[in-house]
Amino acid sequence: MNRIIFIAMLCFLVVSSASADTKLKDKAPAEATVAVNCTLGERITDALAEPAVALTIEISGICYEDVEILRNYVTLRGTDPLTDGIRPAPGGPEHSVITVFAAHNIDIENLSLTGATIGIGINASYLMSVRNCLIEINSIGVLGASGTGSLTVEDTVMAVTAGGEAKSGILLTHGSNLICTRCTIENRDAIRMQNGSHMYLNESSLRGTRDGVNASGGSRFVSNKFISPIPSTIEGESYALRLSSNASAFFQDDEITGRIRLSEKSVATFLGAHQVNPSNNFVNSGSSLVARNSTILNGDFSITDFSNLSLWVGSIIYGGLSCSRGADAYCDNPPDAQGGSNCGQCPNP
Repeated sequence: MNRIIFIAMLCFLVVSSASADTKLKDKAPAEATVAVNCTLGERITDALAEPAVALTIEISGICYEDVEILRNYVTLRGTDPLTDGIRPAPGGPEHSVITVFAAHNIDIENLSLTGATIGIGINASYLMSVRNCLIEINSIGVLGASGTGSLTVEDTVMAVTAGGEAKSGILLTHGSNLICTRCTIENRDAIRMQNGSHMYLNESSLRGTRDGVNASGGSRFVSNKFISPIPSTIEGESYALRLSSNASAFFQDDEITGRIRLSEKSVATFLGAHQVNPSNNFVNSGSSLVARNSTILNGDFSITDFSNLSLWVGSIIYGGLSCSRGADAYCDNPPDAQGGSNCGQCPNP
């Protein structure tokens, strides 16, 4: 009997608490704007406690604090990323400048986010935008993890200009997805994607001191596909494009500076793209490369282990083709393979 009474009382308390929370939300204003002057020691964390359904925080100066966003409908807005921004709290872990967890409808605008392991760390959140921000001197600029969805980044610079261990401008994991428009990214890997993530790139410039785009685990990268008439540039000192483990990539009219490497059943499609800085390229382990619409590829291509390469509609390779261990290449117009070839369907010109 006592146990039954205890359970009944516990249920009553839970219901009462939920009812109280609902009443508090009902009393909160629909919108509120709070100004935070970092120069005067005001804190973004304090402003985030403002009871409003939709909250805009206008930031002036540089705030030194670890900002966690755990609520929906929040805008963090500066006036100019050269003067307004956030740095990690002194003496803190310096893990993330901004952490967003289990939230949606979050906007970050006109701010510099500098000096941490991660500029913006996003987990289990969606409907988020980053606009006109300067995200530099972080090991990772933007991390989208564990199913982060509908994330857009626009007119934003992600770079390592001094200090810190460069890793990735953007790192997407576990099914996260992101659209990057007019982004300028320079890091060890400009883009790193894992575990079934998706990304669309428009009108942007990527430069990796290692890889421009590095995708694995069934991830998909798409650049300028029927979205923008302005091509992007992708550059990597080791590889401009590195795909593995069933990853795929699509490029339309882009300029690609550096080598290409496809492995473990990966697929890359090029429409009207132009590869410069000729060198050795690799297509292996059951992977496939398709070039269409007058794509220009440079350097030698080694095609191995039941992989294939296809040249269609006026596309050209300025280099040799080497097929081995069950691999082959197809040339719609054999003379468009300009170098030597031992591939059965791309005879020597």
